[in-house]
Amino acid sequence: DEALAELTDHHLHDSRPETATAEMAARLVRWLARTPEPAGSLREHVDRHVRDGAWVDRAVTDLRYSGHTEFAGLLDAVRARRDERDREFAERLAAWSGVSGGATDLVLVENLLETIARPLAAEVAPLIIVVDGMTAAIAGAITTEIVRGGGWTETGRHGQGREGALATVPSITAFSRTSLLSGELKAGQQTDEEHGFRDFWGTRASILFHKADVRDGVSDHIKAAIADRSTVADVVLNAVDDSLDKGRADGRADWHASGIAGLD
Repeated sequence: DEALAELTDHHLHDSRPETATAEMAARLVRWLARTPEPAGSLREHVDRHVRDGAWVDRAVTDLRYSGHTEFAGLLDAVRARRDERDREFAERLAAWSGVSGGATDLVLVENLLETIARPLAAEVAPLIIVVDGMTAAIAGAITTEIVRGGGWTETGRHGQGREGALATVPSITAFSRTSLLSGELKAGQQTDEEHGFRDFWGTRASILFHKADVRDGVSDHIKAAIADRSTVADVVLNAVDDSLDKGRADGRADWHASGIAGLD
């Protein structure tokens, strides 16, 4: 902390990317010094990842791709702590999945529309944006940027704010995204998602746009659907998912709202 204070006291610290890297390193050192939070239920594990683990992952990405090898020891120590938490979560998930029971007050990918979107639709048709393949760390970075940009406020169902939703196992598009858009646990492709989304909303006007629809930008047709406050519109954006398969053209590891085509 003292070393970081000396760095940030320098009048040129804002002009150097190393300052942000050092701040992330200091946060990870503090995180390692804390006694880990206990998590008993599956819901507590999910909440802990959203409020803690995702931010750790974001800091790790910044350090790993900073080009500074001096942080290798710190990253190894953080990875060991994160691996331990991941094992705890996996054991809890396996125990819960084994009995095939319901998850009390836990949002699952297959009930997210029912839990989050349908209550909103009673007031006005929601716009649902799916950024496929996105981690909680990426979600946090993008959301922070959008809110700081002005005009948007993040809100949630409960006082603690942001919630996590449990994906399918395995958490791949054919299972997780199809289940999300259909409102039930199932596997499928884009056609199945379109049918499932339409069936979920029943007589309510709804429309689902996929990658091909936004490949050349957000058309007037999509803008009109979003502007129609009586139609539930869903847009799937694939920038993150595509990067997992093909890599990113700019070689960057961090994500910004401007880097996801169509999001603006």
